[in-house]
Amino acid sequence: MSSTASELLALIAPEFNIRSNWFSLSTELIVDNVISVTVNGQTAVETYNTNSDTTLNNLRTKLELLPVVKTVELSGLVFSITTERDEISLSAIVTGGISQAVVTVGEINTDLRDMFLKLALLQTNECWYGIKYNYATALRAAHLLYLDAQNQSLTGGGDVAGIGNGTIKEMQQDELSITYGAVSELKDSKSAVVADLSRSPYGITLLSLTRAANTSMMSTGGMMQCP
Repeated sequence: MSSTASELLALIAPEFNIRSNWFSLSTELIVDNVISVTVNGQTAVETYNTNSDTTLNNLRTKLELLPVVKTVELSGLVFSITTERDEISLSAIVTGGISQAVVTVGEINTDLRDMFLKLALLQTNECWYGIKYNYATALRAAHLLYLDAQNQSLTGGGDVAGIGNGTIKEMQQDELSITYGAVSELKDSKSAVVADLSRSPYGITLLSLTRAANTSMMSTGGMMQCP
């Protein structure tokens, strides 16, 4: 059974297979509070100890020890948690004590990987790559994610969804409208395509795959056509 483009993307670029959620507390913890956080079925529990800051730092340490958790960041009363699974399930609750903080849970960047994979699917023509179509699609998605990550590091990051302040300027439900750096201005130039793909290890591998298949690319920023 052949692997899907999504599965191959997870294998060749695991750094982009991260899902991140956050949760925040409405108030600091108080005596006898117990906070319980469950990430993908694994739970960390901490009882109030000394003060709210100490309790939350102890909870962060316990969360970092969960096998499903990749990173945990704590800023004030807000936790950010990442995993390496395609999906992340996060819940948290405070019990005990004479009052309990309200917990709010949200998502960060959960759509970024899927959005670039969707874009790669639109840009990769199956008849050009045959049985290696899914591999080519995964490489193209990884290349776009790599460039976006570089762009975000240079600009200081976009908004929570990863849209804006970056390379993606517009995206609609039924029609994708994308501007990716300066490539769109040169999309009819084969040399521009080679130069663009040469900017990431994934793009270089895609170029090698393309050459091995004896194909020529019309554009990395638009639909390709079979000869």
